Amino acid sequence: MIVRRATLFIAVLIVSCASAFTQVPSDVEIRKILADRIGVENLGIGIVVGVIDSNGRRVVGYGSLAKNDRRHLDGDTVFEIGSMTKVFTSLLLMDMTRRGEVALTDPVSKYLPASVKVPERNDRKITLADLSTQSSGLPRMPTNFAPKDDTNPYADYSVQQMYDFLSGYQLTRDIGSQYEYSNLGVGLLGHALSARRYELRGARALPHLRSTRHGEHAHHPDSRNESASRDWTRPHTRCRGELGLTDPCGSWCTPFNC
Repeated sequence: MIVRRATLFIAVLIVSCASAFTQVPSDVEIRKILADRIGVENLGIGIVVGVIDSNGRRVVGYGSLAKNDRRHLDGDTVFEIGSMTKVFTSLLLMDMTRRGEVALTDPVSKYLPASVKVPERNDRKITLADLSTQSSGLPRMPTNFAPKDDTNPYADYSVQQMYDFLSGYQLTRDIGSQYEYSNLGVGLLGHALSARRYELRGARALPHLRSTRHGEHAHHPDSRNESASRDWTRPHTRCRGELGLTDPCGSWCTPFNC
């Protein structure tokens, strides 16, 4: 069951330390909060809350799949998690760092074709850590981003377009000096990690991100060509069609039970 509507939300309450909370709300209390949000505050059609605490896992759902679809929601309902996908891109960076496959201080240019001129400033290069921490100095979106379809705006932005933008862009401030949310930066990070993983493992790229319940294994094409970032998130399901290069920053869909 795949949820594609922006009016549906998923909420996850993770309690990592019981002492940090006086009491975790009961299922009845959570359901009342959800009922108020949907019925009184009109903030959506359906909400699923997942609770993880010292007692285990539990799921509370309220509402329906759509206005014209009264099926109930549960822990297996798939939601678009949007920019929370960026967290998983950074987790992949941490995992690859732990494995010795990359270093946080590696310049991203190390994993791109030599023809791509990644912008620098004051002899400082953009590193993988800069991209992950949103302090690379790159803008939120590239200036050559001009979608043909506003309902699926990221589908036709290609790797070559990103390369062209990077090669012609001049940073407006020092790298690492300021936070700026950048879809471009995280997309570039995911692209570089994908290229590195493909270089190391070929068609077995990203095996440890495979979902145990949804989707299929991603078989990567040549990570240097136009389709380099396609299928980056096939381990889970897409909600917005082909997001292409921006897969690492916003395309994952997942249930709570995954």
